Amino acid sequence: MADIERYLNRLNQLDSERTAYMSVWRKVSEYVQPMRGRYLYGDTSQKKPARFNAIIDDEAGRSLRVLAAGLMAGMTSPARPWFRLAFKDPDLNSYQPVKSWLEKTRAIMMRVLAKSNAYRTLHGIYTDLGLFGTSAALFDLDYRTVVHGTQFGAGEYWIDIDDRDRVHRLYREFSMTAEQMAQKFGYEALPKRIRDELKENTRAKHRVVHVVEPREPWEREGKIGALGMPYRSLYFLKSDEDGQVLMESGHRFQRFVAPRWALQTGDIYGHGPAMEVIGSVIDLQRDHRMKRKVIDYRADPPVQIPATMKGKNNLLPGGKSYYNPAEGPQAGIRTAFEVNLDPTVLLESINDTRRRIQQAFFVDIFLMISQMDETRTATEIAARQEEKMLMLGPVLERLHDELLNPLIDIVFRECLEGGLLPPPPEEINQQELTVEYVSVLAQAQKVVNLASHDRMVGMIGTLAQLKPEALDKLNVDRAVDAYADALGVNPDMIVGDDKVALIRQQRAQAQAAMAQQAQQAQQVEDATKIAQAIKTTSEVGQDKINDAISLYASL
Repeated sequence: MADIERYLNRLNQLDSERTAYMSVWRKVSEYVQPMRGRYLYGDTSQKKPARFNAIIDDEAGRSLRVLAAGLMAGMTSPARPWFRLAFKDPDLNSYQPVKSWLEKTRAIMMRVLAKSNAYRTLHGIYTDLGLFGTSAALFDLDYRTVVHGTQFGAGEYWIDIDDRDRVHRLYREFSMTAEQMAQKFGYEALPKRIRDELKENTRAKHRVVHVVEPREPWEREGKIGALGMPYRSLYFLKSDEDGQVLMESGHRFQRFVAPRWALQTGDIYGHGPAMEVIGSVIDLQRDHRMKRKVIDYRADPPVQIPATMKGKNNLLPGGKSYYNPAEGPQAGIRTAFEVNLDPTVLLESINDTRRRIQQAFFVDIFLMISQMDETRTATEIAARQEEKMLMLGPVLERLHDELLNPLIDIVFRECLEGGLLPPPPEEINQQELTVEYVSVLAQAQKVVNLASHDRMVGMIGTLAQLKPEALDKLNVDRAVDAYADALGVNPDMIVGDDKVALIRQQRAQAQAAMAQQAQQAQQVEDATKIAQAIKTTSEVGQDKINDAISLYASL
């Protein structure tokens, strides 16, 4: 039986480390996307607070949606391949049976991802990364779709890191009814009081804690099955007086992902675009309130009315008011003060704030991706937005390491253990498999570096016009390989070095044979001319003519 008190103590420690982030998360949720902050306000079974009144201008919310959709289309588009499998040995990758196995395996994994809810889960992860800077999801085994993703909301989970700043522990607290617990854990696993509630068919909810963390070596010693696996998966009731565990099992590998947008060394939780630009988001709402006030003052200014006209005035459009002329013109209705504020100044401030928010969410890059032809996307993105692509580069690298690499590893392992992959060639035994990303954004990052290659090749071409020996410094084969790798073209389009050497050898042999044939033809032509000259020269003897004819025949 697991020591629940031990896990509750660790949960309290993790909660104290997360406290500093909660206030920031509530603020960005309130001003950017209130629906994604429901776990930040306690038990979701309670009535949700009114959190939608703070948003007047939803530019930050629209920018967040563009960011999530842009990452989805640019990194993990379901409509096009976004990763390739390979081995570290390049010669092995060029071997046709291995190349065929890698392509078939990738195609199977893409189908598994498409049939499961993985892409919907990824979109939610991208949204939370832009909003809170951190997200978490569990990809569990599903016998119908191979994998099934469950994303956790901010405030619902806690994470911890190891000595290398990698997330290796996940705690989650959520609500379940007695019926839901019976369906997930089985009737026999429930405490007596929960069984009684199940019989009464009540809808009362209970707080359940889910722990996923590595098992220490001493905890696995002498144990077999799920209890001896490297990762623990434990469910228990947070307020259970009996200390009864609902379910304890294990995983052979880490099944959860917890990517961070950006962070400092030693940080547990990351920070995202919404957290960095929340000051501008709040200023935007303030400017809108001020603009509304200016418009109200100009459209319906405060007025001064003589006391004698009390009850006799009509300030509605087209209304009539009456006063005594003997009291003078000043006795009429007039504005209390002149409102000379120009709303265009506020509009300029609003538009400037909107641009800052859009830049923080990389809206210009992602909208450009959606408006460009797919065959030119990576090259043109790099050419037009080189500086911004370099700023986005560290984020993409982190998402590759903390999100996509673990996800691909989970899918590959499940496909392998489920017998879905084709039989592997003998040559790949004990070889380490790697992942190469060929998405639009991954290619664009590589294409940024091609600008220096273009300048170098152009410079060598210019110098070659003055001094042809300059071409000797250019390794054309390596230049072609570098371009192909950066552009993410199909490897089958580029001929391997061994085949290129054979082609060049055959070409050289053909050229040598053609040169020899040309030389022989020239010799025949020369011998023919000599024979004709000898025949027409009477001073030459017959023996000379015979020698020339013999030479002609030998050729």
